[in-house]
Amino acid sequence: MTFINKNNIHLICDEIYAATVFSQPSFVSIAEIIEEENVICNRDLIHILSSLSKDMGFQGFRVGIIYSYNKNVVNGARKMSSFRLVSTQTQHLIVSMLSDDEFIDRFISESSRRLAKRHKILTNGLSQLGIGSLKSNAGLFFFLELRRLLKELTYEAEMTLWRMIIKYVKLNISPGSSFHCTEPGWFRVCFANMNDETMEAALRRI
Repeated sequence: MTFINKNNIHLICDEIYAATVFSQPSFVSIAEIIEEENVICNRDLIHILSSLSKDMGFQGFRVGIIYSYNKNVVNGARKMSSFRLVSTQTQHLIVSMLSDDEFIDRFISESSRRLAKRHKILTNGLSQLGIGSLKSNAGLFFFLELRRLLKELTYEAEMTLWRMIIKYVKLNISPGSSFHCTEPGWFRVCFANMNDETMEAALRRI
């Protein structure tokens, strides 16, 4: 906060995966931090982005959130929102869901439990095969490391390996270059959208 205030820099916090934390450390929103008594900041510089797509599995509903203390940002977002209105039916459904505190608590708790289980099974299985992965404690994805399978450490070789995995192994993983990874050989895996049978089949194919 001190750096932001001193340099008059806007802080945009993407909290779209806030409720997907499945192990320590827990998530703390910037909205909570700036409420602490010892934190002094210009709230006009704080903006929070979120969505129901990842936390609640509402991808198709296209509901996004901009939370800002800056009146200019809020007014601009209001004007832009007319091009991406959320239907009345969707609003009614979401309000009903979010108003049910008991359901939300159970949903997030169960989601966290399942994500932790899937993540552990898949990363442990890959480790037994000699395949490393980046440590993570939240989200629906992780990156696995296949540099030793590249013919050379280039992004072209990474794309060649990716095409081979798609064609012959029949696994849909994403090359790290698509996410601006700083070195070739990393691939992103989504572990949240598969059942146990699919996960076991993926490990067998690898």
